[in-house]
Amino acid sequence: MVRLTEVIPRLQAALTAARDSEIVRIEEALRRFGMTGVHGEPEVGVTRLIAETIRASGQPSIRVDLDGATDEAYVAWVMARELAVAVIGRTNLSLMHAPIGLRPTSAIQDFIDLTEQVGKPIAELATGELPNPDIKVGAVLEALGRVYEHAAAPPVLWIDHLQAPRLTPRHPLDVSELLWSVRALQQRIELPIILSGNRVATAIAHETQGAFHGDGVWLEIGRPDVETWIATSSALTDDRSRPAVWVTEMAEMTRRHPSTMLLALALAFEGLAGPTSSQRGDAPPRLEREVGLLSPLEMWQFMLSLDDGHTGRSMQHARTLHRLGGHVLEQIAHGAGPYTSRKGASIQEIHRAVRRLHEAGLITQPAERQWEVTNPLVAARLRSNLPLTTRDAIGVLAHEPGSSPVLI
Repeated sequence: MVRLTEVIPRLQAALTAARDSEIVRIEEALRRFGMTGVHGEPEVGVTRLIAETIRASGQPSIRVDLDGATDEAYVAWVMARELAVAVIGRTNLSLMHAPIGLRPTSAIQDFIDLTEQVGKPIAELATGELPNPDIKVGAVLEALGRVYEHAAAPPVLWIDHLQAPRLTPRHPLDVSELLWSVRALQQRIELPIILSGNRVATAIAHETQGAFHGDGVWLEIGRPDVETWIATSSALTDDRSRPAVWVTEMAEMTRRHPSTMLLALALAFEGLAGPTSSQRGDAPPRLEREVGLLSPLEMWQFMLSLDDGHTGRSMQHARTLHRLGGHVLEQIAHGAGPYTSRKGASIQEIHRAVRRLHEAGLITQPAERQWEVTNPLVAARLRSNLPLTTRDAIGVLAHEPGSSPVLI
């Protein structure tokens, strides 16, 4: 399986290409509206689709990923660096990090040009190795406004993973305040804005008290459908793609979960590709070809056997989010629903645990009052039984009281 690291990126590119209709939706919204919100359930590929939309458009962009944000100073630092990239280019910015005596003359001139446009404090922040606690987001946005106030085509300001700061109790970054600062800038210049993240958390932007309430448009992204997966499978090469019926059944078992489905297709593709293990002198012999010939159910059983500790880490993660997190995760994996067995906890406390797991992306809500573990391999391993039929592998969606379990 040594070539999986090559096959999966190729499949990922094919999947992105097969989702061209969603990319067109985002592109049209970005062209028509000043603010475009893009959200969905966990792990549906929102970030990748937006990145491809911006890349294909050729527009410069300033991406602020809140996933790694520690505080406001960190956000200001990231925003300043992205602003510098938009002004002078990524290569030129990287040259400024060389020792002063080794910097080419062009890099020195670039720094002078950058300083003239954004001001010395922001230029030094952009080229510095660490955030400056004395420089806040407002100062960087002010510099951005000066640079592009009269520009015909300003860059796209993209704020990604709005839900991330909420996962840490008492996080110092106020996302609502950040969004209001961005909104204030947009009222001065025609700056295209993209906001994105987990659907459960993006209300902070569009709710009644949100900075972008009633403004722009929000697009919801779902998991790729079966037709998209068939197109993805056939995009690599005709003689190694899996039959449509194989892909369809595999998509049902994986619940069309992107990373799990990509792994299944990669294992099948690599199994059909050469050379075999015996030809390379590895052990066990012919493993790749044997994996490539597995039925969907056999492939699913094989994937379940490859647990590298992901399931255990998911349980630990759930327990760090809420004291009932592990219990709720197991309940949902078994299709019992989060509120079925409360262990003496109140409905309100169970609700808080569910919300925390949902915000963290461990569980997803495919329909109203229905829940499932986001990663289907984690769900199947938590059930601790090897599926003997396709029906067993597909499983049962967890349901809330008052609704019926749904067998997919």
